[in-house]
Amino acid sequence: MAAFAESGLNPTKPPVVDDTFINRAIDSSNLNALRLALYQLTGDEDLLKLRVEQRLLRGGALVSSVVDERDVPLLKEKALKYLKNITGKPTPPIPTKERARELMDNYSGSPTLDVDFEFNYEELAFEEFPREPKWQSGPPPAAKREAHRVLIVGAGINGIAVGIQLKRLGIPFTILERYPQIGGTWFVNQYPETRANDDSAKEWDHSIDYASKRVALIGTGSTGTQLAAPVARVAASLTVYQRTPEWITAMENYRALITDDVRWIFDNVPFYWNWHCYSVHVAALQLQGLQVIDPEWHAQTGGINPRSSKIREGLTAYIKSKTSSVPGLTEKVLPTYAPLVRRLVVDNGFFDTLCLPHVELVSGRDGIDRITPTGILSKDGTLREFDMIILGCGFNVNAFFFPMEYIGRNGTHIHDAWKKDGPRSYLGITHLAQPNFFSALGPNHAPRAGGLYSWAELWAKYVGLCIAGMIEKDIKSMEVKPEVYSDYQKLLDQQLDDKIWGMPGHSYYVNSHGRANINCPFTMSEMQLKIREVNWDDYILQ
Repeated sequence: MAAFAESGLNPTKPPVVDDTFINRAIDSSNLNALRLALYQLTGDEDLLKLRVEQRLLRGGALVSSVVDERDVPLLKEKALKYLKNITGKPTPPIPTKERARELMDNYSGSPTLDVDFEFNYEELAFEEFPREPKWQSGPPPAAKREAHRVLIVGAGINGIAVGIQLKRLGIPFTILERYPQIGGTWFVNQYPETRANDDSAKEWDHSIDYASKRVALIGTGSTGTQLAAPVARVAASLTVYQRTPEWITAMENYRALITDDVRWIFDNVPFYWNWHCYSVHVAALQLQGLQVIDPEWHAQTGGINPRSSKIREGLTAYIKSKTSSVPGLTEKVLPTYAPLVRRLVVDNGFFDTLCLPHVELVSGRDGIDRITPTGILSKDGTLREFDMIILGCGFNVNAFFFPMEYIGRNGTHIHDAWKKDGPRSYLGITHLAQPNFFSALGPNHAPRAGGLYSWAELWAKYVGLCIAGMIEKDIKSMEVKPEVYSDYQKLLDQQLDDKIWGMPGHSYYVNSHGRANINCPFTMSEMQLKIREVNWDDYILQ
């Protein structure tokens, strides 16, 4: 019942699917995605001839491939004609990869780059399991597979993804999880309005009533901004402590429910889901271009590159529009560093909350000196008294694998290789002197754009290929070769040179050694190609 209520559907009263309903569904759809889906269903070549334009977003820094307004009426006419009689029609077979590439080109109105094709094709997900590891010569006998057992530490998204791959391969495994249910951070994080998996608020106690209390909130990253609005709605007062302003962006349809007409398109139009997800994927990858420093532009303007400057202009205008009603507030919340040097934060009503009469923002040099028995003493000597303090300060992201200690060959601790300049890895998956040890989301391999879910699948596929290959080849041990590991680190560091994460204003992206070791410096398409298959020559095999 709750799931239906949250999606805007009535579980006891199915919608009446008439022309009015279908037209509303068409209007609510991604028309370019619907165009390609209808072509696959009908073979109507006129749909491929409809014009596609690049609509500028975020001040021209990003673009979206949309159907030209002049052709929208014809598309909607064709869509209604087909969809009103869609029930019972057979679903055509999926296209070949070659034909899929032609359709991808048609979607955007431009050729798909070779480096991007494999990653983008996987995201179309025409195959049921596009990232499934497979046996090279068919499954070995059950006795051989069952002689190998795999231990998975953690039942979050990555642990679940690896478990699914191993189950499909028929390889026994055990998952260890410290919490009573699966889900990892998404099980633990249950604070009000949580949309991002942040930690210092993970221990939220729902038994505590903060209504009518004087509340302090420390932190204005993803956690703090999400908490501010729901707390302010019931607290007597809210004081928000900000160390560093964040770039905060609007998000269209942030709280919009999934209505019955939107759901109907997804549930009843084959291939629409595929093209809709594809559109989100290719749009998200555009953020990568905002993270690369253009030396000439930087020397002339102090900015990152032309697109980054446009994003900055748009974000600045948005922040000013939301905060100018309160004297001095804009100056407190407007960052001085470039967007995406730190994680971009989504506005869920944070700026509106700061403008409320019972909400105060304490920032910069007026920040926290210390906690007292009755409240918080600011650096300017002001003591503010509170009934409750909420910590929204985020994860200790650089503490990879903490608090566990992994000991590999010859008693080598995994942290021994990290003493010089912090955590490192090979491909984000394997580690020096740690045979048969695989990780997901390892050092320097957090996706710099796009969805984490895709990468959970990609990492799990690589791990599955490694384990299946060890069984097939009768390999007892595999570990990355020191020379391969070393060469990879040199390449990785070269790729980091022109990225923005170490610039002024940086946050947890940079470790205590001054090195950016969270995000992947390669493009996501390049990284996908690196882990699409296992290069067995990279490993010591015994």
